[in-house]
Formats: sequence, structure tokens, C-alpha cells
Amino acid sequence: MKIEFKNIALVKEVESPENPGGLEKRVALTPRDVGQLTAVGINVFVEYGAGLGVDF
Repeated sequence: MKIEFKNIALVKEVESPENPGGLEKRVALTPRDVGQLTAVGINVFVEYGAGLGVDF
């Protein structure tokens, strides 16, 4: 597997025009996904609170 990038940022969902009221709580990665990415050398930066809306 050739890695094209070294860093990924995972941010929490906030209220925006695309997410009125901040009702959407899902995040793009699960803890398992983060583990798989870091295992192949990718740095994953997770914003404090990201995933709390879905109990991660």
C-alpha cells in the first residue's frame, strides 16, 4: 500500500447551514479506523469531543 498522505484530522460536527441545529453527530472515522490508519504510519489528529455524540 502506497501512502500518499501522512496526516488526517477528525473534527467534531458543529451547527452549520449543512447541519442545522447541530443535529448530525456522526464522525467520519471510528476508533477502529483510527487504529488501522495509525498502524500504517498515518498521523490522525482528533478534535476534543469528536465522536462523543455517537458514544466513541
